[in-house]
Amino acid sequence: MRGIDTKPLSFLLSMLLLGNIIFRLIAKEPTETLPTYDLTHCVNLALEQSPVLKRKQLDLEQTNITHKISRAIYDLQLSLDTDSDLGNNDADVQAGFSKSFPREIKIDGRVSRAYGDNSTMSYALTLSKKILGGGSKLESMETIDDSMLATLKSAHDLDDQLRQIKLEVTQAFYRIVRQNYTRNIQEKRLETAIKTLEHAKVREEPIDIANAQVEVPDREIALAVADRELNAGVDNLKASIGIDQDIEIEIDTKFEYKPKKVLLDVFEKAQTKRASIAKLMLDIARQKLKIKIAKERILPDLNFDLSVSDTRDASGAPTRFSPPIDSRVGLSLDWPLFARADRLRKDREEYDLKNLELQLFQAQQTLKKSLRDLIAEIEEVERSIKLQEQALEASQLGLNLFKDRWENGEISILEYIRSQNTYRNRQVQIIQQKTNYMSLLAEYEYLVGD
Repeated sequence: MRGIDTKPLSFLLSMLLLGNIIFRLIAKEPTETLPTYDLTHCVNLALEQSPVLKRKQLDLEQTNITHKISRAIYDLQLSLDTDSDLGNNDADVQAGFSKSFPREIKIDGRVSRAYGDNSTMSYALTLSKKILGGGSKLESMETIDDSMLATLKSAHDLDDQLRQIKLEVTQAFYRIVRQNYTRNIQEKRLETAIKTLEHAKVREEPIDIANAQVEVPDREIALAVADRELNAGVDNLKASIGIDQDIEIEIDTKFEYKPKKVLLDVFEKAQTKRASIAKLMLDIARQKLKIKIAKERILPDLNFDLSVSDTRDASGAPTRFSPPIDSRVGLSLDWPLFARADRLRKDREEYDLKNLELQLFQAQQTLKKSLRDLIAEIEEVERSIKLQEQALEASQLGLNLFKDRWENGEISILEYIRSQNTYRNRQVQIIQQKTNYMSLLAEYEYLVGD
């Protein structure tokens, strides 16, 4: 039985393949030169304009201002008051100052002058100090220390965010590398499927033609999915960097696979760079001081006051002083029965300390486990890459053998297509493993603080 003449079909298929290739070349040809970003450029750009990082910088500046405001409580305060009676030509002028110091020491001074029929000038100086029930340097600096603690925490958050942005951008970059390579492999699969279908039609094998015709649309779908994932990866990278989504960019997906020896004993270094652990350590140190303050407040409130004042005649008559300088010393004692509320507050502060110490222990153990798992995964992926490279070489030899056997008519095209898919799959797996290895290294450097 005479077979069907497939030459017109082969010519038509060749023209469709050529048109498809030309269309893709035209589609790839940019109308204008797009900015090209490699990994270093992406990281540097993200550190310059990341909205998240800028917000952390603003938080640090705000907490620093709050700390400065809290210290202003000990600034010198000056006052000036005047009062005049226009009908009697009497006037009073008063000037004063007030200065507070740590340990709850306060000095107030006042000078006043009265003008009129009985002109006088008076001076007064008052010193007050809390002796018991507080009045220590720890208690008087509590607000300032709390604001300093907030500033230090913001500094740790900023440093952690900076390293986290580097990690996010690096991992997003390697995802694009992987997606771009996968997309190129899918394009090669489609081209191979079209060529295979063409050869099958030339050889007039109905089964091979049917199998090849099924392969082409499958490869078209796979290429469309790869294109979508690649575009989504680029959009994610833009978001990490802080680039407007409407701006078109070109990513330089070249990278070098560089195995690195990771250190095992890095926990001590890593916990100093872990913001959550560093902040818990600050909280624990601050909580211990709060317990000391709470113990001081259990004691009775004992306040000491010393005042000195003097008044003299300021009229035009000869100068005469008032009676001897008025000096007063005062002590006041106040103590709620058994100081029950203060004792309970001290107990509450001690429970808060235990809670913080447990949180620190959990955070340290979580970090240790994360480091161990990550180091083990890095070593496993490195070994897997070496084995997969060996398997790829064997798959290449097998693909060449299947190609020769199919061209000689010894096997069906289905076996040849299966060997092609096996080879392409191994190519994809290797690039996935290599980019995954580089992403894991970036995560290791983030945890260790390199």
